[in-house]
Amino acid sequence: MTHLMATAVSELLFWGLLIGGLALTVGGSWQSILRYRDWKRAGQFSGSETVRADQTIKVGMAGTVEFAGNATPKSIACSVVGCSRSVVTLLVDGWEAGMPRSIIGAGRVTHVALHSPSGILQFTANIQSSHNDGTGSPSLFVSLPFWITRIQRRAAFRQRLCMPVTILNEPWHTTATSGFCRSGLVDNLSASGCCIELEGTGSPQQAAATLDLLKPDTIILVKLPIPAISRELNARVVISERISVRGGNGVRLRCSFFDMQPYEQELLVSAVFAAQRQSLKLGTA
Repeated sequence: MTHLMATAVSELLFWGLLIGGLALTVGGSWQSILRYRDWKRAGQFSGSETVRADQTIKVGMAGTVEFAGNATPKSIACSVVGCSRSVVTLLVDGWEAGMPRSIIGAGRVTHVALHSPSGILQFTANIQSSHNDGTGSPSLFVSLPFWITRIQRRAAFRQRLCMPVTILNEPWHTTATSGFCRSGLVDNLSASGCCIELEGTGSPQQAAATLDLLKPDTIILVKLPIPAISRELNARVVISERISVRGGNGVRLRCSFFDMQPYEQELLVSAVFAAQRQSLKLGTA
């Protein structure tokens, strides 16, 4: 009897290990197939590169989301509030009251574009579920591909630095935006453009009014504290988005310079390289 029980246990262990090994093999092969599919999809855009999603997407990134099948497709502002290896949680900041809830149902396809310091991250995925906490901005739980696309947005080297800046624009002299600070800090600077974070001293209503005035393609004047460049630089707003900063609500602008003289571009390049040398010096001190 004991021999029969030992034989039965041995056979169970054998078949269990065999089935477990086959399951791991099939599962691994399936994961490889999915990752290859994501890699092929991510490489379809010219002038782009393929990067791992879990190593690139970070909490706090802002961007836009589009819902496939929407009768009036448009980009809606969103931000990343959670991210794991397989799921990214998006807060749809730009959700409007009249939008149909059916476009964020489970299984629906969504197109996501997120802004990062090194480029625009794009991917297409399915919505797993959605949640609305009553604030009017639903949260989406979206399946995260293994590989996504990163599109470079910059034609010149940029340096992360902290430089005060002033934004000048005539429409700002209105009652709706009175009191909203028009000064801030340059986050990234290059000869082709810059990223500006306006200080957070305004109310949500003033921040919204400022975003309405600083829509993409709006022309603004940027005053940089570079002694060799005395005039305000003409810049075109590429992206404008709301952010939360110390002191309240802030606005981040991504701008591109235009109508610049060659010597002014050289001066900007010199300022960027000087900031880079200073940061390297401080890093090795």
